[in-house]
Amino acid sequence: MKHNRLKAGMLFVFMAGLFSMGANAQSANENQNKQQPPSTEELIKMMDSNKDGKLSSKEVKGPLKDDFAKIDTNKDGFLTKAELEKAPKPNGKSGKQQEEQQVTSQKKEPSIDELIKMMDSNEDGKLSKEEVKGPLEKDFAKIDTNKDGFLTKAELEKAPKQNKGEKK
Repeated sequence: MKHNRLKAGMLFVFMAGLFSMGANAQSANENQNKQQPPSTEELIKMMDSNKDGKLSSKEVKGPLKDDFAKIDTNKDGFLTKAELEKAPKPNGKSGKQQEEQQVTSQKKEPSIDELIKMMDSNEDGKLSKEEVKGPLEKDFAKIDTNKDGFLTKAELEKAPKQNKGEKK
């Protein structure tokens, strides 16, 4: 009986090790793929079997094949470098949209001037209760220290800062 338990235990350890190695290998491959997707030139070089500098529907594979008709904007039956560069990336965004999203996500909180500019719909340089949104709306009465019904730049500068994740 002990012999069977020992065998079962060793088999379990062996299987767990194999599973772990396979998962690590897959993870490493995924990380390599995420680091550097192929450039347009590399895609054409990899798939262009007749070396004419463009891709036919017979030459493409994967997502390009699925979206061939969408990417082939001039409907000539070939994907050119220009068409591929304008094509949405696998996450559904074009290269330019991805760059804009990266810049936006890296951007810090807006300055007080930017905040006023974004919310000040009547462009009077101050924010009324109707114009503010989010945490400012909730804390409007606290921030409006002179109780005139408007938030000025000076009042916003004196307002306590809310840390990310902090709940009021």
